[in-house]
Amino acid sequence: MLVVASIRSWDGTRILGVFDSQELAFECCAAAGFDINGEEFQLDIVEVNKISEVLSLVVGADKEVRNSIKVHIYSSESDDDS
Repeated sequence: MLVVASIRSWDGTRILGVFDSQELAFECCAAAGFDINGEEFQLDIVEVNKISEVLSLVVGADKEVRNSIKVHIYSSESDDDS
């Protein structure tokens, strides 16, 4: 699985990078000066070369952490095609 970090803005969404883990994505994006706790920052947990059927949205309950993490969910049939 890979982690895609992006940030939303008034003119669309920009991909900041693709990382091997959530921790690395948070670390690198924070070091680059992005507000990783803001509601504009989001992570997508994806599998390479697969199309997700649905996603699970994880939003922090803390008022200080308003980012979102979207975990993409794939059908069990697509696992056989890899």
